[in-house]
Amino acid sequence: MLSNRMIVRASLIGALAVGLGALSLLAGSAVVGSVAGSLNATMGGKALEANTTLFSGDRLEVKDGAAVVALGAGSRMGFGGQTEAAFLREAEAVTVTLKAGNVSLYHPTAGGAVRVKIGEWTIEPGKGYATEGEVAMLDGAVMVTAKTGMLKVGDGKRAQDVKTGQTIKIAKAANGPQGAGAGGAVAEHTWTLSNGLEVGGIGVGGVSTFEAIHAGNKVSDLCKSLSPTVPSCP
Repeated sequence: MLSNRMIVRASLIGALAVGLGALSLLAGSAVVGSVAGSLNATMGGKALEANTTLFSGDRLEVKDGAAVVALGAGSRMGFGGQTEAAFLREAEAVTVTLKAGNVSLYHPTAGGAVRVKIGEWTIEPGKGYATEGEVAMLDGAVMVTAKTGMLKVGDGKRAQDVKTGQTIKIAKAANGPQGAGAGGAVAEHTWTLSNGLEVGGIGVGGVSTFEAIHAGNKVSDLCKSLSPTVPSCP
């Protein structure tokens, strides 16, 4: 009888330890933000729904649609179609690593620190500026546009300020041998900042990210349902 009680007690203690461990793990998960709205977007392979909490390490994939994420303190990001991005909560900022596609960001003067990372390049709002900008990966290049305010683009060695109405291009260049055979080396790529600024061209081809992703009525309806809280919504 005593043996059975000891077994039951040990089982209860074990279950309690597992439960506390799970709670501790959840508490330790860094919250990145929440989903304001989405259409044809998934997180970890599951359909993304409004008010979903995003955690550090989450990966977003948008197909033919859009997703809008609130990152705290008034900062927001909108992700266009055919976009893949990963979120990371760091001590000093929320970093969004863009794998493909495009992102439109809004950052108020006193908003939480956010940045977009592509390869070795980091794009972030200038301190003290209310900024609305766009970052789009297109045809082997990255186009960075500051619609209002200022964006800072840098790779740790050099930096460039992109001011209101300016667009800067970062081109993808191969830095290694092109391996064709089974034993050939795979080409390595880096992103190279083009010389000068393309002034006056807002967005890629003169079309803003939000205007591009709102080409379909469903996405436009999503945007309108979120207005006026979402930047650039008609």
